[in-house]
Amino acid sequence: QAEFYLDFPMFLMGGIGADFELLLEEVNRKTGSSPANPILLFGNKDYWKAKITSRFQMNLKSGTIKGSEWVSNCFYTVQTAEQGLKIYTDFFENKLPIGKKGPVYKDGFCSDY
Repeated sequence: QAEFYLDFPMFLMGGIGADFELLLEEVNRKTGSSPANPILLFGNKDYWKAKITSRFQMNLKSGTIKGSEWVSNCFYTVQTAEQGLKIYTDFFENKLPIGKKGPVYKDGFCSDY
């Protein structure tokens, strides 16, 4: 199993524990501890916008995330398994715009993929 390791976090709507885990995934990507793999956020876009967007935009505006704004392209809201599989398929086929050369999403995540 050491040769076969996948790290594809998925989050459901949750409380403080889920928020903490989500922030750990974000920090791990910013610091390079984890590769820029997609993170799926299951549920309504409005829910994730309320959780993520104000913090992301404030950090963007204040410049405290300068150089790591790209991490927003690691987060994808999905409502169905099919949407999640599409993201993973495109990632494995190198079609997913993700990582330091990918776009910055103003909400802190991609919701229209």
